[in-house]
Amino acid sequence: MVHRTGQKPHAGIRLEAYEKTGVLPSLSDLFKMTHATSDGIFVDPASEKLFNAVASRVEERETQLTQQSPDGLPVKLTTEEVAPRKNGRIVGIGSINKVAKATSYASRRDEENSHLRARMDSQ
Repeated sequence: MVHRTGQKPHAGIRLEAYEKTGVLPSLSDLFKMTHATSDGIFVDPASEKLFNAVASRVEERETQLTQQSPDGLPVKLTTEEVAPRKNGRIVGIGSINKVAKATSYASRRDEENSHLRARMDSQ
């Protein structure tokens, strides 16, 4: 699947976004960052098709679970819960289950890693 990040792993991009904003981007946001231009145009029709299919599945499943909820409160799912998988990886994203894994891809000092983990654990 075509993306616009070159050889930089998606896990590293997710970590960089966290460092800039202090908020871990959702997989949906990460997919947009890596497969669409800054104006939101996907670089590949297959990427757009996958993004739209997953977004529809999330919405459909949330509606279904909300209707089944005994208290009637809305249910919120993450992309990870409905995204298609192949060989243990999320299609179009890879394997980035935790940002801590991303630190092995980035050249960061041990001190910076400890600081990031501490910030993530405190949230």
